[in-house]
Amino acid sequence: MPQILYTVDEYAVTVNKKDTHWIVFNKTYNDVNAFGKKLTHEESHKYLDKSETDYEAQKEFLSFMKENLPHVKILKVFDLVSIGYLTYPYLGSYIIDIEAETPEYDKLMQKYENKDGTPKSNNALIWVLPYKEAQKIYKKRKAFLDAEFGD
Repeated sequence: MPQILYTVDEYAVTVNKKDTHWIVFNKTYNDVNAFGKKLTHEESHKYLDKSETDYEAQKEFLSFMKENLPHVKILKVFDLVSIGYLTYPYLGSYIIDIEAETPEYDKLMQKYENKDGTPKSNNALIWVLPYKEAQKIYKKRKAFLDAEFGD
């Protein structure tokens, strides 16, 4: 069923108006975008494929948030992808309305990152989109959509 959700850049610019954190449970998305994995032609179908999403890791995150950080707002969000994608599936990701360098942030990082700041796994990876970068991406995405579907 289609869902109307923010893209992470849209949320950062129009709602959050600051650096924005989100968590991605799609292993291939994380492998490609965080770890620089190049997909072979045979693997290319995995990119943005819901079957690559670790729903157990997502459930674990939701439980962790409910038990440990219940006051922190989370919101379903479409991931950051190339502007040329007009449609793509919801991959299970969530905005995490949290500020860096806070006790809540530190608790979340202890769960999902090693002490050296590297992710503990590719199935639940926390991302940050700097606000200035979000503005650039959102402006390009909006211009693309206006050119494609505008008057």
